[in-house]
Amino acid sequence: MSFTRLPILPTELYEFEYPEHLVEDALNIIVTHKITDGYNRWKGKPEYGESSPGRKSLHNNPYFEHHTKFIEECLEEVTRDLEYNNNINLKISLFWANRSRQGQWHHAHRHPWSLLSGIIYLQGNSGRTWFSRKNPYDLSEQFPTYYESERENIIHKHTPTPGKMIIFPSDLVHSVDNNMEDQDRITLSFNTFPTKTVGEKSNLSGFDLEIH
Repeated sequence: MSFTRLPILPTELYEFEYPEHLVEDALNIIVTHKITDGYNRWKGKPEYGESSPGRKSLHNNPYFEHHTKFIEECLEEVTRDLEYNNNINLKISLFWANRSRQGQWHHAHRHPWSLLSGIIYLQGNSGRTWFSRKNPYDLSEQFPTYYESERENIIHKHTPTPGKMIIFPSDLVHSVDNNMEDQDRITLSFNTFPTKTVGEKSNLSGFDLEIH
């Protein structure tokens, strides 16, 4: 008996063209200033690759001032399209660089303390970003089995394209598969948080917040 699957309630990614001069600028800065070299956030797990340290967030780095400005302009477009309340003014709260050498990958994770997150693909066409969410039809938690099914999660494998930036909900689980190329996979990533006046003070349900 035949049937048709009807996909509903999709998760959308926002994709932007990242200006070519900013791509070249970022790569030059990361390489020249060794932004990621020697920084492994997950000690003992070199396969996870390297990232610049959070305590030196790039949105406070004058070399990345033009990047921060462009990203926050894109965030305005996204929040406008999502029809967020006018008081949701998103700013970058953390901004970092990532490098995956050949054979390196990154584990599945979310970004806590953030509303929207983003990835800017600078170099490399390997090392896909896997986005996943629980399959509502999966019964493995209610009725445990001794085997794993590839359909436990709904997975989208996003191929990196240098010069593209994607923005997505920070609680969306994502990971990076193996970099199969000789060339390093280099990206920028960021988290965001509301700033200035949040909520509605007139309704006694708001406050002022500043991101540093």
